[in-house]
Amino acid sequence: MVRAFACHAKGREFESRQPRHFLLLIRRSFVGQANKILEYMNINKLFSSKLTWPPFGNKRLLPPDDAKTVFHLFDAIDVFVLKESGIGQRVAAAKKPVDSDVLRREIRNYYYNNPVMVDQFIQSTEGADLTDEQKQLLISWKNPLRGKFLCIKYYAKYAIVTPMDDEGASRRYYAILGLSNDFDVMIPDKPPYLITTALLPYKDVIIWDGVIGHHGIRFGRSIANTLTKAYQRFKQDGRLILRLS
Repeated sequence: MVRAFACHAKGREFESRQPRHFLLLIRRSFVGQANKILEYMNINKLFSSKLTWPPFGNKRLLPPDDAKTVFHLFDAIDVFVLKESGIGQRVAAAKKPVDSDVLRREIRNYYYNNPVMVDQFIQSTEGADLTDEQKQLLISWKNPLRGKFLCIKYYAKYAIVTPMDDEGASRRYYAILGLSNDFDVMIPDKPPYLITTALLPYKDVIIWDGVIGHHGIRFGRSIANTLTKAYQRFKQDGRLILRLS
């Protein structure tokens, strides 16, 4: 079983798997600077935060083996980008600790904005052991659907999100899965709520990337009902998006 944790800090969250893997990658990549980087990322404090043992029987989550694959790939490429982008060196030279979840988002945004980093990682020694399937998966993540999303409703098999900027007939609704922690574990509010994240393809489903900005905006019952009714009409037309091409 994958042991995972949810980190909640100042309205921002990310989920990851066993910290040992991430720590090992940091120490391998930043010889001589690893301890300072880990100290300034508040890693020890982060990993001592609330641990959860996710209910993998929950159908709104990836199966455990798939979640393990996703986390290993993200840990590996996150550390690669941390090193190659200069972000890690900046953290090591900082005079005070940085917020770990903010740093994760900065790393993700860096290679989402510079997808060539994915190619460089695949071709590097760090990516030498990747399987062809893992390489194709990383390539499929080069152009995520990211931004602000309204989470409309939870269902047994998925959560429904829609891009904040979509309007009227052009509004899109996506059925997404969590990784290791269910949505109600990661987000303290009940739907509808506003988040910032990235949606990614994984096999025949859609996942979020595990780095979530929760805005803490509450919606009244009238707005909630309007959003739900609009989605129900959309669903009846068979236009719910279940996978990303």
